[in-house]
Amino acid sequence: GKILVTILDPNISTHELLPDNWTVPLVLERISTCTSPRYHALIDTGALITGYSNQEVAAQLLTTGLDWCDGVVFLDDNDEKQVLVRSTGRAVPADQCGV
Repeated sequence: GKILVTILDPNISTHELLPDNWTVPLVLERISTCTSPRYHALIDTGALITGYSNQEVAAQLLTTGLDWCDGVVFLDDNDEKQVLVRSTGRAVPADQCGV
């Protein structure tokens, strides 16, 4: 219940209507280049981002924008937190990352 209160709070989260011809790359680019609000998390509850691994989503976000961000946290195939570091392009365990 607490997570729903947070997700549905308009002071914390936002939503956006997509055009009929949306694509996964378009969605990721819109997220990564948006400045108001600046997105700090992507929770894909509707499973819109298909055909990409979590690491590929992280890489796409860094490639297309998030200029203010040194890395992106994602869950790997074992549900372990990893950070894809912009400067190296490498994924490292979150607990070993200095970013």
